[in-house]
Amino acid sequence: MISKEVFETLKMKFATYSSWAIWSPPYNNVRKNCDDLSRLESDEILSVLHNNFVFIGLNASEGHDVISKDWSQFHSADPKKSWDFRMREATYQTHFEGSYVTDFCKGINMTNSNDFMKYLSVYTTYFTLPK
Repeated sequence: MISKEVFETLKMKFATYSSWAIWSPPYNNVRKNCDDLSRLESDEILSVLHNNFVFIGLNASEGHDVISKDWSQFHSADPKKSWDFRMREATYQTHFEGSYVTDFCKGINMTNSNDFMKYLSVYTTYFTLPK
């Protein structure tokens, strides 16, 4: 369970980069409704949210529509390019439902992890600390 105070603090600081493993119930089309964030709009959800587990992705993807709404990361509205529905299916009605979800590297949107690792290696070459 997350307190209202903790929820609001996280929302203020990180809601554009992270989310919660909370989605609307799955339907026959498992990709449907992944962008429905209505469950997060009620204080009743605080009893479901928890910090027992944290899911960490490498970085945000690109190439699909991401709504600019609080907690919309990991809740893509693009059913053709997004795979967010897989996490919904994996956590729905399990003890992982309600976990915090975030990316390790924020603000760098790339789909191909090999390209991202190349980007990081170039970036860190210029910004490494001297020994």
